[in-house]
Amino acid sequence: MKLILIGDVHGNSVALNSCIADALEQMIESNEKDFGFVFLGDYVTDFPMSQEVVNTMRKLSERNLFYAITGNREQGMVRSYYNSNGNVDWDINSTMGDPLVCMKNLSYDNLKYLATLPDTLDIDLPNAPKLYLCHRMPLSKEQLAHIKENNIKYVLVADTHQTNEQILDDNITLINPGSVGLSDEDLGNGTGTYTILTLNNNKWDSENRTFNYDTELARHKLRKYKELYTSCKNWGVLLECSMDYGFNACLLYVLEAFRLQTEKINAKKENRNVNYEPLDNYIEIFSMDNSTNCDIYGNAIKRSYLDNEEDCCVIKSDDEFFDKNGLFSLRSSDVDEEVWNYALRNVTEYYTSYLKNNEIIVNAKTHFK
Repeated sequence: MKLILIGDVHGNSVALNSCIADALEQMIESNEKDFGFVFLGDYVTDFPMSQEVVNTMRKLSERNLFYAITGNREQGMVRSYYNSNGNVDWDINSTMGDPLVCMKNLSYDNLKYLATLPDTLDIDLPNAPKLYLCHRMPLSKEQLAHIKENNIKYVLVADTHQTNEQILDDNITLINPGSVGLSDEDLGNGTGTYTILTLNNNKWDSENRTFNYDTELARHKLRKYKELYTSCKNWGVLLECSMDYGFNACLLYVLEAFRLQTEKINAKKENRNVNYEPLDNYIEIFSMDNSTNCDIYGNAIKRSYLDNEEDCCVIKSDDEFFDKNGLFSLRSSDVDEEVWNYALRNVTEYYTSYLKNNEIIVNAKTHFK
């Protein structure tokens, strides 16, 4: 028995198709006929091909053993849609522009499908240790109580865009397959990750796998959505950076905007000029350390497995950014337009300095002007 763990597709249908192809090839090579798919949330937004992603998931569910839960992206989108009776008021020129494009291109039938998915799920297969599925850490007291009461020893999560396996309290194994569509592990051009669980002597053995996908095909699909380049805070440019280098440039962009806005606030308080210059090393300063992500509203989030924020360079919560000392907080809407522009400049220049094929980003920035 094998289970294929897939997390954080983020609308990248090209990557998802390549991931599934690689996984099925592994099933054939191992002559494994008893297998299933486990989807761990965040299937939509960022890349705009969310409709294709959900269609693929639904087809898989019809032909295979299949489990799926929601991530924060699905939860936010479904909640916003139904709370507004389908009339969300997101601004196309804000960080909400990308989810708006996604929602406009997602069928109502697929939106309803996402609304039916549970936030958490237990998998109890014959002669196998129980599995608990949830998108994010840390676990709540209620979740921990549920895990203990049901003698669950394996917790499967996603959210961080980085592969991870560790032993928690009570000998619970936590497994994160990383990200299929928006990896944040410096794996290089067009690379994603997933995990295969194999049932062996009443325990689950895990194998983390990497795969490559066609970035030019993904780029071709991405550039059909012109709004992602002409508005939406240049999200298309950042997605191309992410594909080509292997870090989540969208997250880095938001964090850099928060950093620069903080600098602007402090400069005004201290009666000095604002320093909009980039840092020397963003990856080191804004290292995710298996704990940071962005929610559907483009806000930075802190998610530590051990619920320990002491080592985080900036303290983040669900919808706000706090400066190092927790003295004030910011939302994405509080960031000035000029600050977003400087953040885009800093992040794209940082990425181009590492890319061998520098003209990719330059072309993306000018493609629709």
